[in-house]
Amino acid sequence: MKILFFTPYFHPYISGISVYSKLFLNELKQKHEIELLTFKHDSKLPSVDDVDRLKIYRMNFLFRISKGFVSPQSWLFFLKKIRDKNLIIINLPSVEAIPLVLLAKLLGVKVLAIFYCNIDLGPSLIERLLSFLVNSLVKFQLLLADSYLVFSKDYIASLKWSKKLVDKATYVKPLINQAKPDVSFLNKLVLKKKNQHWIGFVGRISREKGLDYLIDAIKNLSDYQQYTLVIVGPKGKEVAGENKYYLDLLNKIKKNKINCLFLGILSNEELFAFYQTIDLLALPSINSTEAYGLVQWEAMSVATPIVASDLPGVREAMQKFKMGELVPAKNAHALSEAIFRVKDLKTNRDFIKQAKKAQAFINNKQSAQVLDQIFEQL
Repeated sequence: MKILFFTPYFHPYISGISVYSKLFLNELKQKHEIELLTFKHDSKLPSVDDVDRLKIYRMNFLFRISKGFVSPQSWLFFLKKIRDKNLIIINLPSVEAIPLVLLAKLLGVKVLAIFYCNIDLGPSLIERLLSFLVNSLVKFQLLLADSYLVFSKDYIASLKWSKKLVDKATYVKPLINQAKPDVSFLNKLVLKKKNQHWIGFVGRISREKGLDYLIDAIKNLSDYQQYTLVIVGPKGKEVAGENKYYLDLLNKIKKNKINCLFLGILSNEELFAFYQTIDLLALPSINSTEAYGLVQWEAMSVATPIVASDLPGVREAMQKFKMGELVPAKNAHALSEAIFRVKDLKTNRDFIKQAKKAQAFINNKQSAQVLDQIFEQL
């Protein structure tokens, strides 16, 4: 099958969506011919690329609105690339895919969407209006699509969508990033850690991730100097529209004298060495932009405890396997208490049993087989 995959951001840009897209495409390219369309988020990137047998075309744009691209020229690119394809796959949320979806419907090409989350750009009136507009346009694309994939029934139920739209969803167990830990990097981390409690965070440093609440939570611990916040992921100007939040966060860390270590972007092998080193992974997200929390499952696959916000979709991991605690979003006090209770869980006998169950549940081969069945039905 000839497939055109569209996503506004892709590797080397780091986000949950771009990381999952790479996993998804690695499975897809084993049996299908794939071309990927994305935007040139960094002007230094080549317009045409070939990465691990994946042909990538990066389109130019006029300007950005928040994290979105305005690109009238993309219409011509979409028209050129769609003609010989059997299937279009789009990542949502985005509005940039609308012309591609419309062209696909006009030309009779099937459309499969992968829906990750609703957008929440912030509390101001303008941000709320923009979020409403984007989310409405996302629903419009889902209605036009022949089918769409979601990872969480809990999350979809929380959106209070129409029955017609909910019934159209296909629920799939997501592929989970896995790798053997880099032993050399693991040893370096263990030496650096010494007797400290390490609280890990993996993700973009952005407002919706709730890191400011995590800093408050660490400060609330009576022996907070015995803890170190260890952050993995892109930061500052590496994250579209979030540089100010990052600078504010640095000031807060310094003001509160929090021990903090930035590891930046790691290889998969280094990432799993990190998961093995930390005492717990924190996922203090604050709104619906966090819909599943794939990093929880990565950490659980190597028996690392979790403290996560009690949000639709995110809470499914802890509800299924008792490998940590859920706390109300934006509640630093509850987060602090949970961190204190969870930090020593790794040696708990019941926790070890739950970890083994979680490891057995994570099955990329099974997930890939389900995806194959979905493609056969389209």
